[in-house]
Order: sequence, then C-alpha cells, then structure tokens
Amino acid sequence: MHREEGAPPIVDALDLDTPALFVDLDVLERNIARMQQQCRAWGVELRPHVKTHKIPEIAQMQLDAGAIGITVAKVGEAEVLPGEDVLVAYPLLKEKVPRVCATVNLHDEIWYGRRGRVEGSWKVAARGKVR
Repeated sequence: MHREEGAPPIVDALDLDTPALFVDLDVLERNIARMQQQCRAWGVELRPHVKTHKIPEIAQMQLDAGAIGITVAKVGEAEVLPGEDVLVAYPLLKEKVPRVCATVNLHDEIWYGRRGRVEGSWKVAARGKVR
C-alpha cells in the first residue's frame, strides 16, 4: 500500500506486536530498483540472497525487477520461495537430495555449490523428470 508524500504512517510502529516486520514499501521498491540498475551498469546479473528477508513476495519483487534467480541457504527455503532458477549456496548433504529432487519440480533449475563456485545442478527435463 502506497501513501502520499508527507502523509502520516499507515500504522504506528509502536502499535505492532513484536517481533514484527515493518517495511516502508516505497523505500523497499526504490532499493530493489537501484540495486538492479547498478548491476546492469556493471554488466553483471543479480541473484540476490534471500537470507535477509525470506519473504516470497519480496523475492518475487526482486525477480520482477530483473534478478536472474534467487540464492537460498537451505533446501527448505527453495521449497517455499519463487523463481525458476534457484541457487542453494551451501553444500548439500546426501540425505537432502530427495527433497531437492522434489523441489526442482517447482523451479526450472536448482543449482548448488560452495565457496563461490557452482558444483552442480538439477534441471527439469521435457517430461517433467529430474535429470
């Protein structure tokens, strides 16, 4: 919900139960746009890490602004966050592979890696099976 410049806040932060997320939507949208614009100026693609918010709607706003995908820390985050292209930024335990295979059907591709390099990926094949 947007408000007019100089208008009073929609809600008083002191009236919120805590913990609560209190976001100035105008600032959030401006920051997402500025980051995407800066990445374009640098000639790099943006894949934001969602650890700072873990909110599907904000991740979708980042994707809508031009991010090529999202980065997550855990398979559970990939299971609930949007995007066709997801990077799990930490090594996967063998026990997590079945969950990743199930999750890849929600996304076109799941990448995994560590120490700044991609180690592998799962893609959805034409028949909807993981390869």
